[in-house]
Amino acid sequence: MEYTYILFPFAVWFISQTIKFCIRLTQPFPSSLKTAFWTYLWAGGTPSTHTAILTSSLVLVWNEFGFSSLFTFCVAVTMLWLYDMVSQR
Repeated sequence: MEYTYILFPFAVWFISQTIKFCIRLTQPFPSSLKTAFWTYLWAGGTPSTHTAILTSSLVLVWNEFGFSSLFTFCVAVTMLWLYDMVSQR
């Protein structure tokens, strides 16, 4: 349980990136393996991949602390972060 706060958002990031990479494969495929690797890493972008990571972290805080002042603070930070990302795009 000590690594849950690192492993769970990383797993969510991996799943989100894989889905977006598969969607990106409908476009012309990169010519080299190095380009394909960087396409996989940068396929996410804001706000979707960031939203997945923030939401998974928020679920972990909810499961650990319930509806507390810490959870309320995390919700506020998440909403502000996502609003900022969406407003700049």
